[in-house]
Amino acid sequence: MRPAAVTAAAPTARAWLVASLAILASARPATAQCPDGTPPPCGRAAAARAAAPVRGSVAVLPFANRSADSADAFLAEELPEQISGLLSRVPQLHVTSATAVAAQWRRTPDALAAARALRVEWFVSGSLRRVGRQVSANIELVRTATAEQAWASPFQRSDGDLAAIEAQVAESVAVAVGGRLAPAQVALLQHRPTRNPEAYRLYLYSRSLTARRTANDIESAVRALLDAVRLDPGFAAAWAGLSFSRSLQALYGNPEGLGRDSVVALARSAAERALALDSTVADAWLASGLLHVLTGDPGGAWTALSRAQRLDSLNAEIENSLGYLYSGDVLGLPEEAEPHFRRALQLNPDMRNAWRLLGLTYLARNRTADALACLDSALAHGPWAVGLMDRAWVRYERGDLTGALADAAAADSVGAGTLPPFGAALPVPVIARRPLYALARGDSAAALALLAGRGEETSDLVSRVLVAFVLGRREDAIAALQRLRSLPDPHEPQCAAATPCSTSLRTWRALGVPLLAPLRSDPRIGRLLEETRPRVPWLPGRR
Repeated sequence: MRPAAVTAAAPTARAWLVASLAILASARPATAQCPDGTPPPCGRAAAARAAAPVRGSVAVLPFANRSADSADAFLAEELPEQISGLLSRVPQLHVTSATAVAAQWRRTPDALAAARALRVEWFVSGSLRRVGRQVSANIELVRTATAEQAWASPFQRSDGDLAAIEAQVAESVAVAVGGRLAPAQVALLQHRPTRNPEAYRLYLYSRSLTARRTANDIESAVRALLDAVRLDPGFAAAWAGLSFSRSLQALYGNPEGLGRDSVVALARSAAERALALDSTVADAWLASGLLHVLTGDPGGAWTALSRAQRLDSLNAEIENSLGYLYSGDVLGLPEEAEPHFRRALQLNPDMRNAWRLLGLTYLARNRTADALACLDSALAHGPWAVGLMDRAWVRYERGDLTGALADAAAADSVGAGTLPPFGAALPVPVIARRPLYALARGDSAAALALLAGRGEETSDLVSRVLVAFVLGRREDAIAALQRLRSLPDPHEPQCAAATPCSTSLRTWRALGVPLLAPLRSDPRIGRLLEETRPRVPWLPGRR
């Protein structure tokens, strides 16, 4: 029953790119482009050009950083995203998501070519310069079809008020593209999240840090946001960002040495503050949703994340969090998770955590080649202990023991301490994989000791199931699964008020491991699957 060892060299960058494109071809624009800047297949370029862009469609391209200090580069990245967010509030405009624009820009760093590849009627481009507290932005609006400049204008604020510049640019673009605005629309565009320019700068800086998803960057984001809310205690978006960053620390760990419960409590306090200040901030509901996931309340998570999605349909983090809710880490419904991860990657093709989670979703559906391609894409952004450990598991399930052991060793060298401390909730906890890797190296002592032990933690029982199965001890594997099912779980996730999602969600997740698929023909396993399948009241057919 033990997987056969297969030696596989690490895929080249071209290999992972080709595989990744094949996976998402029907869900997002391809990563490559034809010579004229249009998406492939190039044979259809003429047809693509013939289809006129949607009237009122606009993309805000990344700004050039003209500041002497290269540390101001984040301003040139974040301001276009904020302007896009303001423009999306105008019903007569069709705004391309800022993350999709940024991803296209990295592939086509030419304004006109990028706009044509995005198939928008208009595009906004510009440059930004900051000298002390003086901020200057030179912005232009261009019609894509003719490359004709509709207008160009400098925007300046002597006090470094970036939010004021964003509002001025958004209103100018909205009027030029969509026509005269109603007073209520003007008021909406001019709404200021904070009156403190430095608090707003820190908030934008924190967003660029959080997106990188490393423990050190998340810690820096937390510090910046703490300074932002100190400067303006009424800054709802900053409180929401602080909650989200704290929740990420609960997943990935934190350099402060705080316990998970303490970090979750800090995240909850910040989310509650954000919602009390402004319940229309999508990121506040996003932060609340992630907190509900962490605290075993999928029902509350779905309510909060659905509210966030209605407020901001172009937010990749919201889609990624909805996918995570349905993933093998939580509800164990990969077929429900997949479309959300694909949507997240459509909005932001560079979101490496969405690539990782989509890969694990494909693994749960026994699409191991697609799973491996997704993990390769996640790791294309650089070494990442979490991604390496998950790719090791994908390779193990594919029978590539050499590759699995190499990735597991690489994860340890990058820093096993950065692996999620919340990993005990995973369908195959990281600690439960170790005896299997030892077996693959020819060391059976740890595996045999595990089978002889009496540990009844989730990780002990799941590990016992896997080891027994790999060693051909089918009855021992089934007995361990039945034992896992019989043990009460004081933290059983709730899908409705006082209503658990399953009689044993951790057993359901374990039964979804593809390695154990041969056991499913046994009537006893069939009964376990029926007894433990999730009952999700908001999903038709799963109530």
